[in-house]
Amino acid sequence: MSSEELTILIANLIVGLIGAPTLIDWLKKSFALEGTIALFFAAAAAGLLAFVVLFVSGEIGLTAFTWENLPNAFGIVFSAATVMYKLLNPEPQS
Repeated sequence: MSSEELTILIANLIVGLIGAPTLIDWLKKSFALEGTIALFFAAAAAGLLAFVVLFVSGEIGLTAFTWENLPNAFGIVFSAATVMYKLLNPEPQS
């Protein structure tokens, strides 16, 4: 098993065991975030997690991002993360 495969396995285990919605809700509570700031934090955290998973798995690279396609990339990642968050956690804890 290569180090890249091991990294992907560890990331999948952490997200699988903890759960992304639970992790994000825990972080929001830890930082005492509420309202609009909590929404932006959840969006940023979900986007960051999605980017890390895609980058580590080799699906995207840093050269895939340019100033022209950055808004599209953000929209796609944000939309996918929001859908998955709502599916995994239909009733937010905070």
